[in-house]
Amino acid sequence: MFRRFTAILLLFSVLVMNLNSLWLYAGFRLNQDYIAAKLCANKSRPMLHCNGRCFLSKQLKKANSEEKSNENRTTKEIIFEAYYHGVNQFTVHIKLLAIFTSLVSFALLLRPLGAIFRPPATSSVYRYMLS
Repeated sequence: MFRRFTAILLLFSVLVMNLNSLWLYAGFRLNQDYIAAKLCANKSRPMLHCNGRCFLSKQLKKANSEEKSNENRTTKEIIFEAYYHGVNQFTVHIKLLAIFTSLVSFALLLRPLGAIFRPPATSSVYRYMLS
């Protein structure tokens, strides 16, 4: 039950993040009369028929610039975390060396591959076509 709830919560949060411009547009359409009357930059020029679209374009540009700055910031954080290696570097090499030596010793116990795999014999017809 907990895993299902967590999965639904994460899915919902990802969808909300990706639908930011949709939320801005929906909020604009719901409050378009107020935005056109109070917040529009062109409210003194009604012949342009802006109806608050200038405010919407400013909000969308602001959201896009914030999104790009967030992308750059998270990329830098991920790169920083990827290059951080602690003291365990030496122990990892020892474990890899132990695994490699066990694989080599196992390979030496096997018979040579030539004893198992042999190329197919060519027929006389095929030899005739080649010459």
